[in-house]
Amino acid sequence: MKIDKYIVNNDVLNFTRCDQIYFNSNERLNDIFDKFNFKDKRIFSVLGSGDQAFHLINRGARKIDLFDCNNIAVYYFYLRVWMIRYFDMYYYSNHLNSTFIKNIICKVKPINSNENNALYFWQKIIKMKIFDEYEDSIFVRNSICMANNKIDDLKKLKHYLKHNKFNFHNIDISGEISVDKKYDYLILSNIAEWISSSDYNNIWQFCRNVDQLLKDDGIAICSKLWNDDNDKRVKDILKRLFSINNLNDSTNYLPGYYLVKK
Repeated sequence: MKIDKYIVNNDVLNFTRCDQIYFNSNERLNDIFDKFNFKDKRIFSVLGSGDQAFHLINRGARKIDLFDCNNIAVYYFYLRVWMIRYFDMYYYSNHLNSTFIKNIICKVKPINSNENNALYFWQKIIKMKIFDEYEDSIFVRNSICMANNKIDDLKKLKHYLKHNKFNFHNIDISGEISVDKKYDYLILSNIAEWISSSDYNNIWQFCRNVDQLLKDDGIAICSKLWNDDNDKRVKDILKRLFSINNLNDSTNYLPGYYLVKK
């Protein structure tokens, strides 16, 4: 049984949506973000592994709001915040274990309600004594990108994490959302690729949400925008709303496109 199902079945935190967690981003973020200027910008980013947020902070973003449809991603994000804060550590090798997590959470002094909730989550997980058994099923990994994404100098990151509280939106960006802000950048990874071609409304809703969240001169940075199944439908709708621009030297681990409003 996956740990997310175990948690739900045992009603630890009354989860409604949870899934595997990205251990690290599956994109080479340094190569991607070098192409854009995030300094003093307002950004709406997928949370995922937390790598996107950490890199945006390190590049001087002014305000970052985070979204994910996976509830557990927030708790993993704060585990990584504590690794940075208390251990000056960006990644912990390829695998976490309960002993290391215990060493982390015994040092934690929550500075806001989000951290307090995350601490409660990890305390419960450790108390269940199932983490080590299910660790491989908890995380999705991409070891190829870890070296590229590692941040060596953590001073700026530590300062920001000490003084700023994040806004989290537990949403599916291809569904109805209630976010009333406008952003300079949206960081969407490969979300569009996973929208089912059988649900035309979801494709439209995703495109409409991106359009509404972006400022008039805003940019949405994406990985793959479509797959073989939803190819034509997604392309056709996106082209009605955006100029679709290819990023140079794209590979499987670089986003292929960025979108600009027409």
